[in-house]
Amino acid sequence: EYEFTIRHAGARQDAAYYFRAYDQTNSLAVPLDTGETYPSVQVEGSRATLTIAGLASGTATEGITTDITTTATAINFGLLNFDSETEAAQRMTIDTNATGGYQVFIFEDQQLSNGMGGNIDDVSGTNAAPSAWATGCTVTAPSCYGYHAGDDVLEGGSTRFSPNDRYAQFTSTVEEIAYNAGPANETHDTVFKILARLDEDDGTFTNTLEYILVVTF
Repeated sequence: EYEFTIRHAGARQDAAYYFRAYDQTNSLAVPLDTGETYPSVQVEGSRATLTIAGLASGTATEGITTDITTTATAINFGLLNFDSETEAAQRMTIDTNATGGYQVFIFEDQQLSNGMGGNIDDVSGTNAAPSAWATGCTVTAPSCYGYHAGDDVLEGGSTRFSPNDRYAQFTSTVEEIAYNAGPANETHDTVFKILARLDEDDGTFTNTLEYILVVTF
C-alpha cells in the first residue's frame, strides 16, 4: 500500500494527470488488475483577474506620498497649484494561475487636453527608457505629466522602473507596467505625476487611461 502527497507546481490548467507504478527492472508500467484504473488528478480551470483600486491622499508608495484621493475609475487632480507637483496613485491586483505568467499594459486615448487646442505636455522619458522627473520635466517646460510603474522587474528581467524616481510619458500604444513569468497573486501601484506652470493654458484637461491584462496559459 502506498500513500502519495501531491502539490501544485506549474501544472497546466484544465489538464488531467494520470499516475501509475513503474517497473524499473523491466522498464514498463505495472499492469492493472481486472476492473482497476490508474489514479488521476484534475487541475483547476484557468483563472485571471485584474482589479484596480484607488488610493487615499496621504498614501506612501513608490517613494512618494499621494496628494489626492483616486478611485478605481477616476484620477481627479483638481485645481493645480502652479509650479507645484501633484502626485496620485492607483493599485492593481493581479490574480492568475496562468503557467506562462501575465503582463499588464496601459495606454491613453489622447494627450491630456482642454478641448480647445491646449495640452498638458508629457515628460520626455518613455516606457522603454524612463527618466528621472527633473530630467524629463525641465524648468522651461510649461507643464509635465507622466507615470511610474511600480513593478520593479518587467519582461526580460528589465529593471527600468526599479528606481522610484523614473517616469514615462503616456502614449496611445500599449506599454508594459507589470509582469510575472508564472502564476501570481500580487499588487503593484502606478504613480501619476503632474505639474503646470504659469505659461500653461487654462481649462479643464481630460483623457482616458486603460489597463489591459494579458495572460499565457
